[in-house]
Amino acid sequence: NILVADTAPLIFLAKLTLLDVLCERISILVPSEVAHEATKRQELPDAVYIQKLIDDKRILIEHVSSKGVVSFQKHWGLGSGESAALLLAQSKPLTILTDDYPAMRVAKALRLSFVTTPLMIVEMKKQKLITLELAQAKLDRLQEYAWLSPDILVAAQILLKGGEI
Repeated sequence: NILVADTAPLIFLAKLTLLDVLCERISILVPSEVAHEATKRQELPDAVYIQKLIDDKRILIEHVSSKGVVSFQKHWGLGSGESAALLLAQSKPLTILTDDYPAMRVAKALRLSFVTTPLMIVEMKKQKLITLELAQAKLDRLQEYAWLSPDILVAAQILLKGGEI
């Protein structure tokens, strides 16, 4: 299992102290643009945590053509991190972990599969990496960090309890 991650989910999962748990089961690839965005503020604990996972080769950095990123940005109107992550996911092809709504729309247009942080937490519970109680607590805490649609969070809570959406 390999995921290409965008910056925001890396930061959210780091803040929730779930990123290392995820790295136990899934290989996470990030373009250098995402690695830079996620680690540039070394005064923040989540940036230090992400940098340590990169240093320990638990998060792998893969180079994406900067010309390709610029071209992708111009065409789709996304930031460099989102563009680089989508380009990397498209080149493999792999699922992208993103919470950026415009990036999700581009992923759909490119026929790439994607997953969001709330759905990743649900999946971690399904894989028995975390308990139901911990998953619910982490989803509640995620609302402090993320600007996610309430519909996404409600759907994740329903899925956690074994329901369908």
